[in-house]
Amino acid sequence: MVGIGVMAAAIVWGILAGGIVDDFAAVWAIPWGRVGLVDLFVGLGLVIAIVVWRERDPRRWIPWVLAVIVLGNLATAAYVLWALRDPVVRRAP
Repeated sequence: MVGIGVMAAAIVWGILAGGIVDDFAAVWAIPWGRVGLVDLFVGLGLVIAIVVWRERDPRRWIPWVLAVIVLGNLATAAYVLWALRDPVVRRAP
């Protein structure tokens, strides 16, 4: 739970302190920045695919997908905790 709080605080700080376009360009200019961004986007894409596969109803997966796009791994952590209430790996009805 501490990790979720730290992620939330970092997201708020980043939104308030940085310009997303300029900061993205600065990170992309660094080779390891590119590696990190590719890793992030591939990971988020996999999480989105799992959410869409597991939550068959668009009314259930669209909010999660939007949250993952906006909040990244904070939303991923929330989804994992939410999904663990029913840990059987199967598609929701």
